[in-house]
Amino acid sequence: MQEYPVAQDQFDIQFYQVVEMFSEQKLDVSALDQDLRVLGLNSISFIKLIIALENEFNIEMEDEYLELENFTTLQHLKDSLRMCLNFEVSNESMRRS
Repeated sequence: MQEYPVAQDQFDIQFYQVVEMFSEQKLDVSALDQDLRVLGLNSISFIKLIIALENEFNIEMEDEYLELENFTTLQHLKDSLRMCLNFEVSNESMRRS
């Protein structure tokens, strides 16, 4: 199994496994703060990455939010995805109440 120096939990590991499929370089600590374009992502590969992340985490991100310009770094994308997941979990809990 690939080890990721920046992975802190299972979410991170899954996130980096998906991102690595679309990145043109090996992911390391410095990759978190790099512009997504530096990692080799363009608008088409970005959308493919988002679809892969949505499938991996079984969520759907809002379309109007999904523009490459809104995600300046890999860290920002990871934080946004984690926020979206937490929002989904909160809403699911509220629906059951």
